[in-house]
Amino acid sequence: NQVVPAWRGCKKAQQDFQFADRALEVKTSRATILDRVSISSVQQLDEDGMAPLVLSVVHVHANETSGETLPEMVKSLRAVLLDDVLDLLDEGLVEVGYLDEHEKKYEKTRYQLNDVMHHEVKDGFPRLLREDLPDGVKKVRYEISLDAARDFRIDEKAVHEIFEGVKSA
Repeated sequence: NQVVPAWRGCKKAQQDFQFADRALEVKTSRATILDRVSISSVQQLDEDGMAPLVLSVVHVHANETSGETLPEMVKSLRAVLLDDVLDLLDEGLVEVGYLDEHEKKYEKTRYQLNDVMHHEVKDGFPRLLREDLPDGVKKVRYEISLDAARDFRIDEKAVHEIFEGVKSA
């Protein structure tokens, strides 16, 4: 129940989940071959004030026959949340454009989890930093190679240790 209050991606924050002093950015892809992820701004992987910063890449397979639909995932999540946190989830879902009355729109596509890769973003990680941008550069979007980020991979246990006991920002 600490994760939902930290969900800031629905509010267009730089990282999807922000805690008092650390953050988690999540990228999801349905690519057949997952070899890169898109970064939408230079601040997204800048750990300034948010260290450690973790980048989690979720690889899914979308089809019409097996896996879970988006409404099924939302229902499962709602079933395990406390009421006060449930309200925050519902507010965030509305902000990202998910409305229960549109469930039919999402019923055909089912998602199966292929893989999740976690990376600790720190010195040496392949990324752009604000301090390195030339004067006059106002907006940056770029892609990083997951192969180039391989040395920064951490396991799920390490992710749990990074976020254990933290409070949302």
